[in-house]
Amino acid sequence: SWVVTRQPTATVAGEKSRECSVCHDVQTSAIDPTGELPKIVVSSGKGSVGSTVSVTISLQDNPGIITAKLKLQYDATKLQLLSVTDSGLLNDHVFSNDLTKNPYVLSWDDALATGNNNGNGEIVTLTFKVLECDAGTTDITITYEEDEIYNVNLDNVFFEIENGQIEILDY
Repeated sequence: SWVVTRQPTATVAGEKSRECSVCHDVQTSAIDPTGELPKIVVSSGKGSVGSTVSVTISLQDNPGIITAKLKLQYDATKLQLLSVTDSGLLNDHVFSNDLTKNPYVLSWDDALATGNNNGNGEIVTLTFKVLECDAGTTDITITYEEDEIYNVNLDNVFFEIENGQIEILDY
């Protein structure tokens, strides 16, 4: 039977393990956080062919983190990423100079932190150019892996993601 080795909290996963009675191998598994998750929110925008559109990525109800690595994805046949501007809310960002990468990696790492960064609000602004394409909407999505956002105790911190989109207008 499973034994809880670390209790989950509202925003940090717990862990459970069990041992095989025959071979004594130990299996571990995550226990989902228990509360409402904080959010990473991508705003939405509108623009016509040839125009520029800016969207932001924001944190809401941040429980405290020191590291975050997010992967930005978008339809490169409809949008061209022109710039990525850090807001300064999180410390020590590393962004690629190659704006053609898709997914584009956004990374913050405050390895020398002695406490968590609990800031809320905009963390980055993304500016896109709308390319020649039909009117409609195109998604701007953010993803991350389980071990890519964590706090000063090196516990994984989980966020719900609300992705955005850009509406491409027909004028």
